[in-house]
Order: sequence, then structure tokens, then C-alpha cells
Amino acid sequence: MKRRISSIALLSLLVIALAIVPVLALTVSAAESGTWTLVEDGNDLQAGDKIVIACNTNGTVAGALYSTSKYLTRVSDATFSDDMKTIDSLPADAMQFTLGGSAGAWTIIDSNGDTISFGGKDLSKNGTNNTWTISIDGGNASIAANSNTSWRLQYNSSSPRYKTYNTDQTAIQIYKLVEDSCEHTNTTTTTVEATCTDDGSKTTSCVDCGKILGEEVIEALGHDYVDGTCSECGKNEPNEKWVLTNIADIEATDVVVITVIKDGKVYAMTNDKGESNPPIPVEVALENGNLSGEIAANLKWNISNDNGNLTIYPNGTTDTWLYCTSTNNGVRVGTNGNKVFTIDDTSGYLKNTATRRYLGVYSTQDWRCYTSTTTNINDQTLGFYVLHTAKISAAQLQIDDTLAIKYLVTVGDGGCDASKLAIRFTYGENGDVVTTVGNGELQADGRYAFLLTKLAPQSMTDNVKAELLCDGVVIDTVEEYSIKQYAANMIKEHSDDADLVRLLSDMLHYGAAAQNYLGYKTDNLANDGVEGILDAKTDTVPDAEKSKNVVDNSNVNLTAAGVRFDYNNKVYIRFTATDISVVTAFVNGVEAEIVEAGDVYTVYSEGITANNFATAQTFEVKVDGVVVLTVNYSVNAYCGVKGNGTNEAAALAKAMYFYGFAAEAYEA
Repeated sequence: MKRRISSIALLSLLVIALAIVPVLALTVSAAESGTWTLVEDGNDLQAGDKIVIACNTNGTVAGALYSTSKYLTRVSDATFSDDMKTIDSLPADAMQFTLGGSAGAWTIIDSNGDTISFGGKDLSKNGTNNTWTISIDGGNASIAANSNTSWRLQYNSSSPRYKTYNTDQTAIQIYKLVEDSCEHTNTTTTTVEATCTDDGSKTTSCVDCGKILGEEVIEALGHDYVDGTCSECGKNEPNEKWVLTNIADIEATDVVVITVIKDGKVYAMTNDKGESNPPIPVEVALENGNLSGEIAANLKWNISNDNGNLTIYPNGTTDTWLYCTSTNNGVRVGTNGNKVFTIDDTSGYLKNTATRRYLGVYSTQDWRCYTSTTTNINDQTLGFYVLHTAKISAAQLQIDDTLAIKYLVTVGDGGCDASKLAIRFTYGENGDVVTTVGNGELQADGRYAFLLTKLAPQSMTDNVKAELLCDGVVIDTVEEYSIKQYAANMIKEHSDDADLVRLLSDMLHYGAAAQNYLGYKTDNLANDGVEGILDAKTDTVPDAEKSKNVVDNSNVNLTAAGVRFDYNNKVYIRFTATDISVVTAFVNGVEAEIVEAGDVYTVYSEGITANNFATAQTFEVKVDGVVVLTVNYSVNAYCGVKGNGTNEAAALAKAMYFYGFAAEAYEA
């Protein structure tokens, strides 16, 4: 589930709730008109019977013929009654066969209409040797090929499958669909709710006879992390992020999960089977292209890369390593010398340099090494996921001389070094402005702050996407939010804080006025559709104190005073001068730059915070060191002059005034 980040306006933290809807997933099917009943006497079989072949001691039933047609696949998760006399729930991919022929010459036909045949050693379909002799002893079934009765269909628990063998394997059973006498008209449904980590269930059964008529799994909800804590169960969000990474970017100290994608599922390789057994494929989940959920210790590796020659070690040791012998089932972890792998340029598979064999998952059973990738381990995609322990843990809306968003990053032990962290921001009218901010500032609480600044008021509805980078690789992403969304959420969350709601409301009205003035995204104004927003004030903007003092001189002449409207607001004065070489300018006692445009000169103040709009900026212009012009002017003075008209410029000036007034009141 995607993690979301709350907003902090000035001093306030907002928690945003996201509704979670349970998903029902049908995973098992029950017989619609009967019960799958153990066949205990061969005389109970007759042509036309629906049967299932099972190994009840292993909880499996036979599925379809494997793609090579050599054996029947194993289907797990069948549920048997305590006495093994019936199958209570049958997996949807279990094969329901139909018996044909007669005793001593049975045919077994799958749901596709194909006849299961004996191919001399393995199974086949629609072959000439297609009759079988079935006998039952103590509930166990013997299904022998008539063309060679020493070969019987059995279950191989070591290499899970249903196949013909001429040596004893695990016994199998036949379950027959027996019509029910009960019509199951009186039913009840029991529901066990899902939790964040555990599936729930919905089971329908017959009240009269007790038969389970259907069972559905309610998939686990998954954690809904808000500000590092699950809103459902209270679990703290793990810092671990497993990011798909190019092998060339993996360092020997990185912790890595090695996976393949097979038949749409992702399988990771275990490291704890030693030299006696091959690694096991463990199914793992992806979210937004990266691994999700907790990763077990036996799935973690380190990889040493010497110019493309890879040595793969269980995490934390170099005493043993992954190797491959010259047999198909020869993948092991130990000290064999065949330890170097490369990534094959053509197939993309891991390839052992000594045996020239390719590594892949065999039938979800284990990892094996073959001389070809076209059959037993075909159509697999290799992936390496590297552990990172840094995440974006919070975000703040900051109101200063410019609107800004501060993202706070928590860095855990291991993973990315803080010096390699940066955040890439994507925003703008069309999402085409990309800014990367590095060198996060260490905060008192140990987190690192990355600040996106210079957000203009008209851009309050622009979405901002934040991607946390470790050495250029994306390791965390915060879904897109706009300043409008931050403010709207805070208004809703902090409705009892009148001063804050007034400030945020007037900020959004200011943003909307800027949009109208500039013709920017006027179909989505900052103050549209915001629940709880206060109405814009319509009072007359009062005159603010302003003054000028001009000393008679023949050089400098004041022509204008005003406000420059941009991502921040600056007061300016404009003048002409006959000899600019002897003129200097000061703002609030600090020498300022004189900007030349033809024969007109402009001096700007620094950016002015909203709560200081009423504060006059003092400009002094000197000729040969002597003050000839003094002007005191504020943002509010400008708004008093411009804000009482009826055009969009007047509306902007009025909105600016009341935004500053609210900011000053909030700070007070």
C-alpha cells in the first residue's frame, strides 16, 4: 500500500486518512452438487464418474498436465476432513477428471477433453497407451499403465508432482464426486475479518448437513502508513526500502535480494540450504516497482562485482558462496570453486562461468542450473533489489518570504549514506519543472531537511512530486500533493484553530487572486471546493503610512514606488539620475543594488514575509555620500493605493493585504 505524508503548516502536523476497502478473492471452489468422497472400493467406480487424484497426507491434489506433458502438476491448499474421507475445499486449479472405459481398461480424461496416456516412462496426452487398471487398498489407489503394469501413477513428495514410477513413491487416493441428498437450502455464512497482515475468510455452509458450500478469502489489508505509523494497527513503518537496482550500481557492502519474475510472480532466492539442498524460491510482493513487506534474513545476499564477474555471498559472510555444479540440480551454497557468475548478455540470466549453466527457478520448486534457458527455466526475468533505510517521513508547508515545502528524511542504519541523499522535485503548470535539492540540513531530531523554495502564489494548485534519491537512484516517492491540498487538509484537521484557519483561507484567496490576475489555471482556483474555508474579506483596504523626503538636487528624481509581485514580494523605488556613477542606494541601512534599465534605475528590498507586509522599508539614495532621497514604503501602503478598485489587479492587492494581516495576527 502506498505510504502517504501529512503536511505541517507553520507548526501543525496533519494526519490524512485513506479509506481501505477489503478485497474478496475467490481461491477455492466447492462441488456445486456433491461431495468429493474417498473411494475405498474399486467396485464403486464406473464410467462417467468425476474424480480427483490426491495425496491427502501432503494436502495436495493433481492439476493439469505440465507444459511438457510428462507429469501432472501439484496443486496445494486442498482441505481434507479430519478422517480424510472427504475433500472440504478444492482449489480452483485442481483437475477434475472423468472416468471412461470400464474396469481393467479405464481411461482418464481431463477437463480439456485430453486423455491421459502412458508414454513409456512419463505421462503424455492422447497417446495410444491410454488405458489403466485401478485398484484400491486401504483407501490408497493403484493406477497402473496397462501397457506396462510395473509403472504406476504416484506422488513424488521430493520433487512434487504426480507421475508414473516403477518404484514406490508416496501413495495417492481417488476422490469421487458423490451427489448430495441434502439440497442445502438452509445455509449460514461465517466471516472472519482480515487484518493488516492476515487474510480473513467468508465461509458458507449448510446448516442441515454441515457441508461447506463455498469459501472465499478476504485478502489481508496491508499496512496503511501515515507519518510512519499504520493507521489500522499502529505498527511502526519499517525504514527498509528494497529498490530495483542495476548490477553495475551495487556495491559489495549492499544488502541484496536476488529475484526472478516467472509467470507473473516474483520469487526470491534463499541462502540457508547449504550444500545439501538447492535454494528455494520464495514468493515476494512488489509495490510501485520495488519489493514490499518484510524481507526474511535468509533472502539477503551480498554481491562482489569484479568487472562483471559476480561472487554472491549470504549476507554478512564471505566464508560460503553461491555455486553451480555440472548437474541440473546442482545449485548450492558452500565452498565449491565454481562460484563466479556473470549476467548473460543475450538472455539476461545469471550464468556460471565454470559450468556455463544458467540459473533459474524450476517449477516454483527450487533454483536450478541448466545448459539452456528455453525449457525448464524459460521466460524468467532477473532482478536485484538493494536495501535502503532512508525514507521521506514528513513534510511541512513553510510560509516565509516565499512559500516553500520542507521534506524531512529519516535515515536508518545501513543503506544509503546521508551525504548521497537528494530529493528530486517535479512540479509546474505541466509537471515539466524538475529541481533536485541535495545537501540536506541535519535537524535537531536527527532527520535531514530538503527545502523546495520559490513557489509562487499562483502555483498553489500545482502538484509537487518528491522522489528521494540515493546516489541518483530513486528509493522513496511521495505521491503528488499541491499547496492547496496541504492547506485544505489542515483547515479540515484544525478547524478549532480560528487564527490558523483564517491564515490558510486568506492564503488560498491570495493564490486564487494571483491565478486570475495572471490567467494561470483559472479552471482550478486555489480557493475552489475547499471544505471549511472562510469567505474572502471584502472590507476596504485602509491607507497605510508612507512618506518621502526629497532634498533639492539636480541629479536624482523619484518616479515611482511599488511592489514587485513574484514568488516573493519586494518593495521598490524607481528614479532617474543624470550621473549614476556618484549615486548609491541603501535599504534599511544596507547598501543595495541599483538595477539599470535605460535612464531609469530601480532599487528593491529583500523579500518580505507575509507577517511583515505592514512594516515600512526605508530607502535612502545618496549622491556623493549625501542623502538626497528618503522613502518609507510598505506592501500594505501599496495595497491601500491599489486594493480598492474593481479589476483583477485590485483584487490581487486586496487579497495580498488580508493575507498579510492574517499572518501577522497568527504570529502574534
